[in-house]
Amino acid sequence: MPPLDALLSQLVTITCSIGSAVIVAAINRKTSKRIDEGESRRDEERREQDAMRAGVRSLLRSELVRAHRDYCERKGCMSLEDKEYVQRTYDSYRDLGGNDIGHSLYLDLMQLPIKEEK
Repeated sequence: MPPLDALLSQLVTITCSIGSAVIVAAINRKTSKRIDEGESRRDEERREQDAMRAGVRSLLRSELVRAHRDYCERKGCMSLEDKEYVQRTYDSYRDLGGNDIGHSLYLDLMQLPIKEEK
């Protein structure tokens, strides 16, 4: 029969091994939960950014439609300042992923003659 000290030493070693495994598992579980929460938060932020981008793009498109209706269909000309405004509006629209409809409106507006300011 092994001496009592040897049995106690083995018992302590086994207990420490099991305790270490339990601690590591708990740390992994907590870390994994934090990673999942972080990913979920990033996904939500990404969805919010996409929604805001789409909303701003829609507002910019509406402004291009309004300018087209006002200048191309009613007035037939634009001031230089108005053309610069349309240019900035279109640039932002395009940078946010605007489509060919906005591009067509923009091209029509840019072809209008410049009205001289008096």
